Amino acid sequence: MNSIKITPKFNSRINSKVGLIALSTDFMIEKDFRKIIENMKIDLFVNRIRSYYPLTKENLIKMAENVTEVSKDILPDEKLDCVVYGCTSG
Repeated sequence: MNSIKITPKFNSRINSKVGLIALSTDFMIEKDFRKIIENMKIDLFVNRIRSYYPLTKENLIKMAENVTEVSKDILPDEKLDCVVYGCTSG
């Protein structure tokens, strides 16, 4: 898998709304992510996705099937500027 660095372009007039999808078993990602954005004009909204163990291709596919629904529930009926899938093991 290749990674591509993306430089976000935010509207500076209002705080950008970032949605974070956190694993149901990850108790640190929100705290860690807030440290990263603490000096930025970003409002963070979080929802959790059920995680399955052990971490296998099949279990990742199970999680992937729920990403859209979990994203919709981060901030229902509101527009998010981006959605981040947070996984500290990655």
